Amino acid sequence: MKLKILLLFLLLTNAIIAQEKAANSDGIWTKVTALRGSIAAQKSFFTEVGISKFYYSNNGYVPVSKAKFIAIEFSPTLKPDVENDIYGLKVGYEFTAIIISVALEAKYQTDFTKNDFVITPKIGFGAFGIFTFYYGLNISTNNKPFSRIGTHQFSIICNLNKSALEEMLHF
Repeated sequence: MKLKILLLFLLLTNAIIAQEKAANSDGIWTKVTALRGSIAAQKSFFTEVGISKFYYSNNGYVPVSKAKFIAIEFSPTLKPDVENDIYGLKVGYEFTAIIISVALEAKYQTDFTKNDFVITPKIGFGAFGIFTFYYGLNISTNNKPFSRIGTHQFSIICNLNKSALEEMLHF
């Protein structure tokens, strides 16, 4: 009986120590400011330029990154006599682990005659959160006033920062 209690004690002690080491090894986030840009399509072409607070970490297991951002979006018209360019101001958050990314954006769009507030959840894949390809679902809060803005969105996002890019290349 004493041997069983001793073995149980050793197993539990080992499990607790192993858990403590794993819990303390989640790495330190490196925070940088990054230039953010994208090209995308949602029935029509659009582009965005902005700035992000980009955090990245390689905790010894998987590379992860997260970003908070603000950007200006521009969707030019091909028929200026029929419709106006669409401008947007967006804020969002994205998280990447290894190559899988998720994001959430909120944006106000206007052509200075109509406006809309759109929420866009996204899922995608990419490299360390620096370069990411996303699929997004635009959820309009104003019954989709712009015919050129579709429900589905495909985008390529880039968060550019030299030190984050170097870290990604050394992983």
